[in-house]
Amino acid sequence: MLKGDVPVYAVLSNSKRILAELSEGSLIVRASDLMTAEQIKSKMISEPLKEAAGKVAGREVVLRVEIEESGGGEVNHEKLNRLSAFDIIKFE
Repeated sequence: MLKGDVPVYAVLSNSKRILAELSEGSLIVRASDLMTAEQIKSKMISEPLKEAAGKVAGREVVLRVEIEESGGGEVNHEKLNRLSAFDIIKFE
């Protein structure tokens, strides 16, 4: 249904970054990171996504975007600490 909408299909086609569930009139989309969540919230992605989910559900649906907590924050924090050891990189 959304394969013809290239931007939407490109975001949704990676199941490692996106999980979705249609439950009681809501489409719950869980993104693996903030950047992906923000892409999904954009009108270019959210509107066709809500429309397609509404066709499947037979009624209007509400889109809820969540960020899936994966515990990867500690790893990213460690990487940032290593980068901050270089004089040319400053974090504010």
